[in-house]
Amino acid sequence: MPAEPLYHEKALLDQIAQGDENAFRTIFDHYRDAIYSFALKVLRHEAMAEETVQDVFLKIWINRAGLSVIRNFADFLFIVARNHTFNSLRRLARERKISSVGPEDLQIEGVSAEAIVLQRDYDRVLQQAVALLPPQQKLVYTLSRQHGLSREEIAEQMNISAGTVKAHMGQALRSIRTYFKTHENSILCLIAAVLLNN
Repeated sequence: MPAEPLYHEKALLDQIAQGDENAFRTIFDHYRDAIYSFALKVLRHEAMAEETVQDVFLKIWINRAGLSVIRNFADFLFIVARNHTFNSLRRLARERKISSVGPEDLQIEGVSAEAIVLQRDYDRVLQQAVALLPPQQKLVYTLSRQHGLSREEIAEQMNISAGTVKAHMGQALRSIRTYFKTHENSILCLIAAVLLNN
């Protein structure tokens, strides 16, 4: 990560935004090895690395309508893949009872300065959005996204039903997406849309 952009990549992204599956396949084939190699290096687990590739591109396809605003898709893809891999790394750390991991564990050589700035901007806005959540929603979001707990584990820890956990999480994600939409940076909004899918 990252791979070199494709020739006429902007045109391909515009086609994907319109639902062109062939254009999507071209983008997928070009970037999949870079994402897989990065995820495998971090996670050291082939199945999870392959799952990362599938999940990242599934989220991008689901949110394809916003791709036309992307000027540097490699940077955008780096942020999505990095965050997804970070979440998987946290789950692994918890399952294996190893020391906690942080974003510094996912340093990637060759990433542009613009991508790093964009990642920091996204993290900053996300922290602001989470800080504004009601206490129960904030706790559910934190236990799920920052500590990697399952819905059932959160329910047990908070002494509430799994259905209530699901409701709190859904409300939290909607509130966070709305908060991102109040910011004019359309790239940040698209990153949030991709990363904050249930």
